[in-house]
Amino acid sequence: MQTENQTNLFGGLLKVKEVIDNPDGSATVVFEADDDFKKGFKEYYGLKRWSQKKFDKFMNEAIESSIKYYQNLERQNKENHEYKNNKS
Repeated sequence: MQTENQTNLFGGLLKVKEVIDNPDGSATVVFEADDDFKKGFKEYYGLKRWSQKKFDKFMNEAIESSIKYYQNLERQNKENHEYKNNKS
């Protein structure tokens, strides 16, 4: 069964196990990946064995990309709202 904190990716299951707030305001996210996810991830990247470093890079890039997407969406919504208010 899939819950809100997990997703199917690379043919397997990736789950957010824990989010730890750091003193500097950042967060550490602990993931749990099943064997099917690890197998699909390795196949996709042409790896013979699991690479935590490659996985960490993949997740960091995915999170950064998602943040940028939502920041741009928020900016566009604000601009559209301001445009509509100025037009009336």
